[in-house]
Amino acid sequence: MKKRVDMLLEGAKSYPMTNYFAAITPPDPIREELSQILHGVEGAKWREPENFHITLGFFGALSAGQALDLEVALGRLAAVSFPVQLRGTGSFSGGPHVRSLWVGVEESAGLVDLHRQVTQAAKATDIQLEARKFTPHLTLAYLNRNANVADIAQYKQTHPLLNLPSFDASCFSLFSSQNSAKRSVYVEEATYMLNRTV
Repeated sequence: MKKRVDMLLEGAKSYPMTNYFAAITPPDPIREELSQILHGVEGAKWREPENFHITLGFFGALSAGQALDLEVALGRLAAVSFPVQLRGTGSFSGGPHVRSLWVGVEESAGLVDLHRQVTQAAKATDIQLEARKFTPHLTLAYLNRNANVADIAQYKQTHPLLNLPSFDASCFSLFSSQNSAKRSVYVEEATYMLNRTV
């Protein structure tokens, strides 16, 4: 634990406040299949397949001390593993502009419970999550304001029934994030195994 604290404090010298989030990462075969549909929309900034994830909670900018408290709190969760099913594509809009394309994630009792426990762990460490409805998804691309509207519509018409094999969510991770104009860099800070169902 002391080594882990030293690492967080050392990182804090360069980045006093770093963004953190908890997420499930899909296995390599799912990433590979999704990588085949990362094209066809002018103005899209496609995510790197290694950065694909299903967000359970975005915690915003945290100090090294807050991150350590959260890491410990997440380690106390008692959630169980569950199957994850990706299905269909959609988009989120900000005002008049479409800002992202995503693959949908079917809600399940296991996923909803894990999200609830992650939220409770954050609140227990005085970290406030965004006050928005939990809409599980996997982001494929962020779109600039000049993204081609016709391309976006065609993309969603081409992949509406995307239905990938389900995979077992046996763990989730806490990530730190550093964003630049070119790409996002995610660092897996801790991984938490989920209990097997009986």
